[in-house]
Amino acid sequence: MQFYDFIFTYIFLLYITNKELSSNSSSSSTNLALSGAAYNNFVDTIKSDQTREQYKRCLVRFMRFLNITDIDNLMVLAAGGGGAGQDSKALQQKIIDYVGFLKRERKLGANAINLYLSPIMYFYAMNDITLNRKKIGRYVPENIRKHNDRTYTREEITRLLEFCDLRDRSIVLLFASTGMRIGAIPDLRLEHLTRMEKYRLYQITVYQGHPEEYITFCTPECRSAIDNYLNYRERCGEILTPKSPLFREQFDVNDLEQIRKNAKTIVENTITKMLGKKLHLAGIIQIEQLKEGEDPTKKRKAVMRSHGFRKQYYYHNMNFFIFTMV
Repeated sequence: MQFYDFIFTYIFLLYITNKELSSNSSSSSTNLALSGAAYNNFVDTIKSDQTREQYKRCLVRFMRFLNITDIDNLMVLAAGGGGAGQDSKALQQKIIDYVGFLKRERKLGANAINLYLSPIMYFYAMNDITLNRKKIGRYVPENIRKHNDRTYTREEITRLLEFCDLRDRSIVLLFASTGMRIGAIPDLRLEHLTRMEKYRLYQITVYQGHPEEYITFCTPECRSAIDNYLNYRERCGEILTPKSPLFREQFDVNDLEQIRKNAKTIVENTITKMLGKKLHLAGIIQIEQLKEGEDPTKKRKAVMRSHGFRKQYYYHNMNFFIFTMV
């Protein structure tokens, strides 16, 4: 169950970091100096674009906590304010203070704190600074599960589909039939889909070319929805190729140049917002009135927005496995 806590916390972290940094995007670019050898060692070794952006944002938050505007000052702090070769106890204490701030002031749990902490530890590791990870880790609170959440029911998924257009229907059915993570969907290309005519479904290669690569299969219903969506894009004038994104951002049907030449791949934030809107329309997630001073990001729902599909997928697969073994 800790795995589900981690996924929720990761989505929560994506939300709050995007929210806070988008509101301060103008000031962050002018007030912070993110360049130099130490910074390049940090960003150039992160393979995933999405992970790179999140790590950068978390490092910026640490810099703001320290009132540092130049990333090179993080290396000065690691040298104890002196020359190279000095110990990093001062830096270590600053990181411990930051953990305490996240725990007491931000009221964050163990998973969220670890997600904020990982980019900091990675930055220093890539710049050959050794830190006592065990000591720092002792200040992170115990991981206690605070919420119980459930999967989507078949009836809820059916009701949700009633409010979906061709693209969104395909995405929902892909979630439900494959248990795919939300972060895997933007990377899907048509070349990652292989038709299996005998079973009327698609074989899908997820994370192709990465160590996490695996193969999954969608249902015939999902394949039919994907085919209808792709046929619609072709009817609108889009020229589909193996490199075309499986899902793209919505487009103006009257703008042929946008349809053909500016096919923007759907991003994770678009999927998250789409699910939230459709779930509200379907009455699956209720809009709750916040109390004065209450943080909307800490309002946990009975079903996790995207990961509820993944839980549903594994729940039904496990039940089927147990049934066949009895």
